[in-house]
Amino acid sequence: MSVANAPPFIDNDNLRFTQITTVGPRRSGAVVLKNGKDPMNFNTKTVPRCFAAVFAGCLAFAVCTPLSAADKPAETVKTVEVKVRDITLTVPTTWEKQKPSNKLRLAQFGIPAAKGEENPVVLTVFSFGGSSIQANVDRWISQFDSKDRKAKVTQGESPAGKYVLVDLTGSFNQAVGPPIRRKTRKITDGRMLAVILIVEKKGVYFLKMAGENKTVSSAAVAFRNSFGAKADKEQPLESESKK
Repeated sequence: MSVANAPPFIDNDNLRFTQITTVGPRRSGAVVLKNGKDPMNFNTKTVPRCFAAVFAGCLAFAVCTPLSAADKPAETVKTVEVKVRDITLTVPTTWEKQKPSNKLRLAQFGIPAAKGEENPVVLTVFSFGGSSIQANVDRWISQFDSKDRKAKVTQGESPAGKYVLVDLTGSFNQAVGPPIRRKTRKITDGRMLAVILIVEKKGVYFLKMAGENKTVSSAAVAFRNSFGAKADKEQPLESESKK
């Protein structure tokens, strides 16, 4: 049974409500869980089941293949701890803590552009209780053109809790201006790193940075370090049928 007229979830990138509707045969972009249950009802006590559901949603948009090159180890840099509700992030002092640009953001940091690039990247932190893991993974993947995108979806565990990490490269359609205008600018060589961090009995946190590949890649290791993730400990998500 598919999800019909599912309640809206908050799009925490573009700040709009998105309705997922699936009736009859599966449509392009639709979200359908393997067990047919409503993906909008996320419970932090059912983390393993939600992790498995992510894989099915990911395949609706792209094949999860490893990215071509590993991120280089970060140079030794000074860091500072920043408390964001239930989590504490350890970020480089070069990341500028900024006033959130809207009320839905709990925190945001400006990351300097890499050498040769013009545009800095912003790391944003959100926390919502009404959207599912799968719905967010699907949405992030859909922001990249299907022709050239590469996606890697992994799971791991940090001191703060279990997490799902989405690593995307390709032509990225970045939102520009007020959400109501629905305007985007294309970054032909883009990258996104986005994390869904499940803090047991507390809530679900979303950390995301996206922009020009070179700048995002220069901050990739520091991004993982910010919440205690370890790339060498992460495992790819597998469908339930393969277990």
